[in-house]
Amino acid sequence: MSSTPSARDAAWLAGLHAGDVEIFRVIYETYMEDLWHYAKRFVPSDVAEDIIQDVMSDLWDRRETVEIRGTVAQYLFGAIHYRVLNHRRRARVIDAVEYQDDLGVAVGMGEAPVSPDASVIEHDLKAALTVALAKLSPIQRSILELRWLQEMSYEQIADILKISPEAARQHVSRAQRIVRPVLSRFLDDR
Repeated sequence: MSSTPSARDAAWLAGLHAGDVEIFRVIYETYMEDLWHYAKRFVPSDVAEDIIQDVMSDLWDRRETVEIRGTVAQYLFGAIHYRVLNHRRRARVIDAVEYQDDLGVAVGMGEAPVSPDASVIEHDLKAALTVALAKLSPIQRSILELRWLQEMSYEQIADILKISPEAARQHVSRAQRIVRPVLSRFLDDR
């Protein structure tokens, strides 16, 4: 197997497509610890383990058809990132429902309705954000989400994705140049 990441990842992907259990084991052992350290920054350790197992199980289940556009590391960290976000969203909803239940308030009652203007603006912003993110490469999207949503430093991003801090900084800068024109009307309103 070649030592360059792109050649290694291509060989790994070919092995996955062929159903090679040994290749899957190597991928698992290569990234398991880093994925766990990353995930446990945002969720409890047991939840981090469950999320990683789900991502790895999904990778194996989809081994014959999985498409990895960047590196295997980017794919795995991106998958972990989205599962962590989904877990946290679900947890917030459950906490809100339990809190309202503890207060004896019917869920959804006692809250001011969202104004139609705010609802339209939120919908337009979400649509513009979807368009803006679609214009980014997978690595730019991942790095921008780590920088903006997780508020990570360039050094932390570099450590997770195994790139230099300068490369992380450049990806964020390029991504922002692509995203800003699409979102400019929302940024100007502030």
